[in-house]
Amino acid sequence: MAVIVPFSPAPKGHLPAQIVRNASPSRLSRLMLWRQRRAQRLMLRDDLLRQPDSVLADAGWTRAAARAEAAKPFWRG
Repeated sequence: MAVIVPFSPAPKGHLPAQIVRNASPSRLSRLMLWRQRRAQRLMLRDDLLRQPDSVLADAGWTRAAARAEAAKPFWRG
């Protein structure tokens, strides 16, 4: 499985304060991980998959692997 390298900054905004106050550290870190995965997969789908195969290869992706990764839901690793 390929590793996603973030090409864009972290998503804007913060988690709602009530979630941060009430969440345990493990739950909060899981939410942050899911948010990061969602942003990376959206970037992959919206930006990288529109590029020619040569650009994908430069980034270390095949088109099939990029499509498979972009199609995963954020909660799956």
